[in-house]
Amino acid sequence: MNVKHRSMKRDDWKRILDKTYISRDFDNYVAGLIIMNDVKEDLIISYPYGQKTIVKKNYKWLEVAYKNKNYFATSMFDEKNELLEIYFDINKGNKFDDINNPEFDDMFLDVVLDNSGLVYVLDEDELKEAYEQKEITKQEYLQAIKDKDELYQYLEENKEDILKEYQRLFKIMYQEIK
Repeated sequence: MNVKHRSMKRDDWKRILDKTYISRDFDNYVAGLIIMNDVKEDLIISYPYGQKTIVKKNYKWLEVAYKNKNYFATSMFDEKNELLEIYFDINKGNKFDDINNPEFDDMFLDVVLDNSGLVYVLDEDELKEAYEQKEITKQEYLQAIKDKDELYQYLEENKEDILKEYQRLFKIMYQEIK
């Protein structure tokens, strides 16, 4: 198990055969929109509450790299531009060396806000395993738990506003790409 380095453009992802990408720098975050014009194969994820397709031809991913936060959000929209979920990767902090393609080192731990308003945590076992295998330090482990707990509480208390905000941001970004 290794810490994975990720970037907003997802250039290393072979599943996406053709895409359109734009990014925009806002005050507290950088947002990027990927339109999947063609994909090698659909991606269907099994969650604790069922299966969900998150990659398919004409799906869109709105990604948000927050400044001064230890998480990176990916919101998935279907071909009808309906929000499916917002998936938060807990990380070691977002890096903005290339403002058009922010990057982060994934801390294995994730929090999901489903379009139904359900909030749940994924991969706590992977975080623990990474710590036990000395892939991350005790300080990084404890920070990831703290960040997850704070984010989970914030999502639970503000889920409707957050879902609306991501839909609003998607519309802004989508208008720029059309």
